[in-house]
Amino acid sequence: GNFDRNTYKKFPLLLDYLIKEGLTPEKIAVVKFDPVMKCPEGEISPAVYKGGCMSMDEPWLLEAAALLREEILKRGYNTPKITPILCVVENQDAYVVNFDGVIYKCPAFIGKENFAIGDLRTGVSDYTVSYKLGIWKNKECAECVYLPLCFGGCRYLTFIQDGSIERVDCKKSFFDASLETLIKQEIKYRLKADRD
Repeated sequence: GNFDRNTYKKFPLLLDYLIKEGLTPEKIAVVKFDPVMKCPEGEISPAVYKGGCMSMDEPWLLEAAALLREEILKRGYNTPKITPILCVVENQDAYVVNFDGVIYKCPAFIGKENFAIGDLRTGVSDYTVSYKLGIWKNKECAECVYLPLCFGGCRYLTFIQDGSIERVDCKKSFFDASLETLIKQEIKYRLKADRD
C-alpha cells in the first residue's frame, strides 16, 4: 500500500483488519508500505491527488517509515529486511515493457520519451547516458558509509525534484536519522522470533 502524511497513522488498522479477516502472517509472504511520490512539476496526473513526497528526507517520512515497519513486525508479518537498495536502473536484467511495446528501465519512467531505451521490435539500445548508470561512482559516494545500502538512490526521486537525473539521490541524512531505529526493530522482532 502507499501512504502519505495524512494516512500513514491509519495503516495499522489495515493490519488489524487483515488479521481479523484471516489473512494472518503465515498466509501473506511480505507486507510493505511505501510513500506516495509526487508527480513531477508540469506533468498531468490521471488523479486529482496533489500530495506525496519528493524526498526520503521529509521529516514526517522518517516517523512514518519507522512506525509502519514496527507495526508490521509487531503483528508478526514479514517485511523486507535492511538490505542494499539498488535502483532498478542499475540492474542489468531489469526492464519494463509498456503496453505499446516500448521498453524502459524503470516503471516510474513509462511514457517519458527521453527514458525509452528501445522497443520489442528493435531491441534495447545503450542507456548508459540517458539513465546515468554508475552515477554513484564518485568521490563523495565512495567515502560514504551508506554506499552499500544506497548506491546513489532512486533516479525517479531526483527526477521529480529537479526534472532531470543529473545527481544522486543521497540517502545519508535518511540513514543517519533512521538506521539505528531500523536495526533495533530487526533485533527486537526478528531475532526474538528466531529464538522462540
